Amino acid sequence: MAIVVWAAGLAAAFAFGSPALRFADGWRLAYDYEHVGATNGWERSVPDGAVEATVPYCTADVAPDCREVWLYREFVSNFTAGERVFLELGGVTYLCRAWLNGEKLGEHRGSYGDFFFDVSGALRSGAKNLLVLNVLCPDHNFRIDGNDSHQMPVWKTFPRIQRVPTLRRHDDVALVCVFLRPDWKSGAIAGELEFDAVRARDVDVTVEVREHKQDAVVAASRQRVTVPAGRGTVNLPETVKVPGFKLWSPDAPSFYDVTVRTGGEELGVRSAFRDLRVDDSGYFVLNGRRIFLKCTHMASEHPSAIDIPVNLAAMYRTLLFLKVSGLNAIRFINCPAYPEVLDMCDEIGLMMYQEHPMAWLKVEGRDTARLFRESVKELVRRDRNHPSLTMFGLLNETENVTNKIVFNETARDMLPELRQLAPGLLFMYHSGRWDAKRDIASASNPGSVHWDAWMGDEAPDAPPEPIKTPQEGISNRPGRGDIHLYPDLPLNEVEWRLFDHLTKTNRRAAFISESGYGSMANVLEGYLRVAQTGHGRKLFTYPIIERQVKALRSAFDKYGLYRIWPTPEEMIKDSEALSAGKRAALTTMIRRCPKVNGYSITMAQDLNYYGEGLLETGGGLKRGMADMLEEQLADLRFCVSSTNLSLYAGAKFPLDVAISDFGVLKEGVDYPVVLRITGTDGVVWHREMTHRVELAADGQRLPVKTLFAGEVDTAGWRPGSYRVGAEILEGAHADCGTLAFTLTDPDAFGALKDKVAYTVSGVHPNIIGFFRRVGMRVIDVDFDHLPSEGVLFVGWVNLPDEKIDRLVAAAHQGVKVVLLQPEAISTKMGTGQPRRMPFVAGRLKRASNWLYHTDSIVLDSPLTADLPRGGLMDTDFYQHAWGCHVYLDGAKPDVTAVLSAFVGCGGRDHTECEIGVQLGAYRVGKGWIVLNTLRLDLSGGEPAADLILRNIYQFKPVDSPTSAK
Repeated sequence: MAIVVWAAGLAAAFAFGSPALRFADGWRLAYDYEHVGATNGWERSVPDGAVEATVPYCTADVAPDCREVWLYREFVSNFTAGERVFLELGGVTYLCRAWLNGEKLGEHRGSYGDFFFDVSGALRSGAKNLLVLNVLCPDHNFRIDGNDSHQMPVWKTFPRIQRVPTLRRHDDVALVCVFLRPDWKSGAIAGELEFDAVRARDVDVTVEVREHKQDAVVAASRQRVTVPAGRGTVNLPETVKVPGFKLWSPDAPSFYDVTVRTGGEELGVRSAFRDLRVDDSGYFVLNGRRIFLKCTHMASEHPSAIDIPVNLAAMYRTLLFLKVSGLNAIRFINCPAYPEVLDMCDEIGLMMYQEHPMAWLKVEGRDTARLFRESVKELVRRDRNHPSLTMFGLLNETENVTNKIVFNETARDMLPELRQLAPGLLFMYHSGRWDAKRDIASASNPGSVHWDAWMGDEAPDAPPEPIKTPQEGISNRPGRGDIHLYPDLPLNEVEWRLFDHLTKTNRRAAFISESGYGSMANVLEGYLRVAQTGHGRKLFTYPIIERQVKALRSAFDKYGLYRIWPTPEEMIKDSEALSAGKRAALTTMIRRCPKVNGYSITMAQDLNYYGEGLLETGGGLKRGMADMLEEQLADLRFCVSSTNLSLYAGAKFPLDVAISDFGVLKEGVDYPVVLRITGTDGVVWHREMTHRVELAADGQRLPVKTLFAGEVDTAGWRPGSYRVGAEILEGAHADCGTLAFTLTDPDAFGALKDKVAYTVSGVHPNIIGFFRRVGMRVIDVDFDHLPSEGVLFVGWVNLPDEKIDRLVAAAHQGVKVVLLQPEAISTKMGTGQPRRMPFVAGRLKRASNWLYHTDSIVLDSPLTADLPRGGLMDTDFYQHAWGCHVYLDGAKPDVTAVLSAFVGCGGRDHTECEIGVQLGAYRVGKGWIVLNTLRLDLSGGEPAADLILRNIYQFKPVDSPTSAK
């Protein structure tokens, strides 16, 4: 009997063709934890202990530690003896072996391709049959063909089957795949047919073209082709011309249903006329017109369905939300979209940027280059007919280091092979460009067999980046054509230089293919949903969120956080809203850069409670995200930004206002524009001007124009809150979210005049300068002459135990000892256990304020007087004072001022809910020890840091209850 294994894009065959038997339910499943099934003959009969199952199937929710399963399906065949019958399978991860009635049909390796076995010789007509599928998936210990999961094209280590196994009758000349090549300029469709033929013969091929979901045939042809014996590909000798053809785009997603018949065989595929490419200036061009790519990325994952399409309704709701929010593209990162999701994107108008499972987080193993090629090609073959599939990515964040060089080289060299499969796709080389080579373009345009779609400062003669360490290769370096931008909050000089480069210096436009800010993850919703539905208790994330919920509720009790929020989930919701605001500020900075061709937001949905999404892990919309997206993704909007949102009254306020226009405004028209700053006294500043669309030297519209860039003098303005806004008065509507900033009274420090501040151990010059500017006397002492009263500020130098003991002794005598930086008492520089302070105990850890996000909580306390408090810290006011360390697991301070809160999963270092102290005071004898991790060395220019220093100095023991310490 012939055994056929074919990864040939048979998705369309599931919808059309000859009579079929589909096996979605009625399965029995056996878990093979010890991999003994093959030895014990499990392919011949159902073993004891097998349970009921349905397909699609994944072990994640029921047996996450099992790497091998056996599935059994009994059925009675309704096929006639002698008929040719194929078993069609798809999306089986990773190794699939099949038997029918004890006879082995074959085996297949892969993750997302479609394939089939010829079962004709083993099928019993009119009698009971037993179909057996054995599915194995590697992990870091269980290897297949000598490779573990880090070396193979698998995403997540759960055996799974995505598509319903189907038996289908076929002719002796079986049509197994149709690939169409539509020409977006002429409306002609060329065809490539794949056959599996028992013998060579001529067949008549009928092609019918209909507009999607319409009955009328708009174009047709009948042609004769010669099909060779065995498997083979035949090109249709003539194209099919579609009169009055319509182009597919996100604004008008028109496409065609094409039916191909050969004798008794019939396959239906989709086809569309569209073309996405990169022009000579680095901008994306769709169907001949420039387009700004407004994208986000996601994965095929739901808490109760890891990489299997059993919750398509939820996926559809997510895609619709993203579409109506203004996005025009979706990127499936590492874990490709289901064919059903591509169907959805075809119809609602979302361009698909697809990736394969070896694009990211892999290391070299056995036969890596071959596995990489197969991973790419099986997915391209499966999806290439879809109208929405416009981009395909080969790599993501893969350094050009010893155990990953082969990935970069294989991706670079396999382009000619891919052009044979998909001449009309835009291929993306390396998202993030961690390879640091600018002489390779970031993209290859449709029809090209070279990496020649240059972006950023890429060029054939461009030198490689001067990378000295692998860590430098992952940094955001100006000049890259494909950028991952994950800045800390608030933005620092490195990010501002990058934005400046994208505005003024870049040779061509660049693609920001990843960027975003995270929030706390809603672990409470996830934990309670498991109890509500009964699904997900065995998922690997459940023990994590269960621990986090307990820790979160405990922290609310320990630190009295119910005084701020009625429930812990309300704190998480506030974090989401804060994240929405920071995302808006980041998008504003991106939109104001004319040398940016697109932006992919990280990411659509929280995966595994990482907190990085626009939606929660369960699919719920995060607070504030809908309004943020609607405003930030508008085709016409003002971009209002500033490098300083908290300053002293009378200072110069830096302001930048630009208008970003994606083809809305008309050329040759003057649009009246007004800019305003308002406060409690009404309008305190305004500018009127006209705006006219400008053209670049190549005749293309400039996507961004700066309207104002300079400083606004706030002399005479009262302290308080102010807002900046802009509007077009006539002719068009532009979105504009207002920008808020705060002016602080510079005379708020009068009480410090003539006071004494003692310093020891290298207090930062900025802090000493602040003390002197407000009229304080600064007395620097050494450890042999510590004061017996007053306030002693301690610098950041790592102190020996003996000196720490002296500080504690001084506090016992009545001194207020202020540890300005945690490095002074940590066992390691900035981490470890605080030394010689048993009343603190616990541990010191670095915190992060970027994508995997740590919030700070500002409590109502004497240390936070006259500061925004009673909620989450907003870096618009606190700016760089935000602290990057936290004291965890220690005793609660007698006065708690600022806490750090991490809720969610942010990589291997963040799997616990961590709420600890960033600013607090402990009563020690007659005095106090103040622990601080905030960046107060920025004092003298940032009001938040100055006010905190003032409050620390003025805080008196009588302000808080006496401690027993």
